[in-house]
Amino acid sequence: MGNLSDIMGGIKTVLEANVTDLKVHKYLPGRVNHYPSTLLIPDGLVLDPEQAFGGTSFKFEFRLRTFVSSNDDETGWTQLVEMMDPSVANKSIIKAIRVDPTLDGKADSAGILRLENVQHSDLGFSFDAILEGYKSVA
Repeated sequence: MGNLSDIMGGIKTVLEANVTDLKVHKYLPGRVNHYPSTLLIPDGLVLDPEQAFGGTSFKFEFRLRTFVSSNDDETGWTQLVEMMDPSVANKSIIKAIRVDPTLDGKADSAGILRLENVQHSDLGFSFDAILEGYKSVA
């Protein structure tokens, strides 16, 4: 496996260990049929200025698109807010990453930069968390 695949595995491990009942997809499924679920979407890769000449690190970004579903809008909204709240243990995506910013040893460091696209759709309530991290390579 390459570094990005390893990093995705680390994100999956950390999130599923620290967010109750969360299922993390390292691929884009045709449909979401488990709630809560998070899709890992590579969102950027920045090479250091010397990377083309044998550099030793890169910066990565992933969009963690998270879905919750409920037959009751108020319950669904409450679940979504708890997943966005950096202080709620066993529910928050942000807090889960803070527990292990090395992503199970697969990165040097990582953290959630911001939340975007909070919405309600046919798939349920959702938001995107932008995760940024750094990885040194040999």
